[in-house]
Amino acid sequence: MSYWKVAQKRFLKSYMAKTELNILLTRPLSKSQSLARELKPLARHIEIQPFFDYQSNSQSLSLAAALAERPQHIIFVSEAAAQFALQQCPIDAWPVQSSYYAVGPATAKALSSLALTPSAIKIHTGQTFDSEGLLALPSLQQVSDQKILIIRGNGGREHLAQTLRQRRANVAYNEVYLRHWPSMDASQLIEKWRKLKINCMVVTSEALLDKAVELLANADRSFIQGIYWVVASERIAEKAKQYKLDRVINASGASNRLIFQAIAAM
Repeated sequence: MSYWKVAQKRFLKSYMAKTELNILLTRPLSKSQSLARELKPLARHIEIQPFFDYQSNSQSLSLAAALAERPQHIIFVSEAAAQFALQQCPIDAWPVQSSYYAVGPATAKALSSLALTPSAIKIHTGQTFDSEGLLALPSLQQVSDQKILIIRGNGGREHLAQTLRQRRANVAYNEVYLRHWPSMDASQLIEKWRKLKINCMVVTSEALLDKAVELLANADRSFIQGIYWVVASERIAEKAKQYKLDRVINASGASNRLIFQAIAAM
C-alpha cells in the first residue's frame, strides 16, 4: 500500500466531525469521478459538473513526424497530453536521447510506461507543478538553438513556450487533444447549486476558473462569497483574488492527494 493511502486511512480514522462541505468538481468526468472517490469522506455531498471534456485532435500535425525530428527536450503539460500522446505513438517511437518533462506527478505517472522501457527514460518534474516549476529546472536554462517539443491540448497558457523562446530555443507545439466546452444554462446551474448548498468548488486551471466565474456572473454575491475555491497553483489563486473571490485555498498541485489534503485542512 502506498504511503499516501496509509496516510489517508490514518487521517480518516481520526476524522470525527461530520463535514458540512458540498463540493462541486469541474474537471472532465473520469478525473472528477476519481477525485470524488477520494473526497467522499470529507463531504456531505459531491456534485460532478464537467465544464469540458477531451477529444482526440485528428487535425493535429503528426506526432510521429515531430518525434522523428529528435528534439532535445519533450515536455508534457498535462496528464491528458501524456495519455493521448502515448495512444498515438508506440513506445519505440519515443527518442531515448531526448530529455522528458512532466508538469506534475499525475502527468509523470501517465508517462510511467516510458520510464519502464529498457532505456529507462527519466521523467523530470519541477519543484512546483506548473510552467514556472519546469522553467526553473537547470536543464532548461541553457537551451539556445535546441529543439523543444511541447505536447498539449489546443490553446492554453503560452508562458512556457514564450520563456523558452526568449532563451533562444526552437519551440514547437503538438496539440494531441481538443477541449470541448459544452453549452450550459447558467441560470439552471445556479439554481441547482444553490439548492445543493454548494460551498466548495475545485478549479485546477485558469480556464476552469474563468468558466466558473462566467457561469456565476448573475448569481447573488452572498452565494458566491460563501464558496471555498480550491485551486491548483498560486497563479490561479492570484487570478481568483482578481475576481474578488475571498475564500481561496491553494492546493499547490492538481493531484487527488494534494486536493484532499487542502480540503481536509480547511
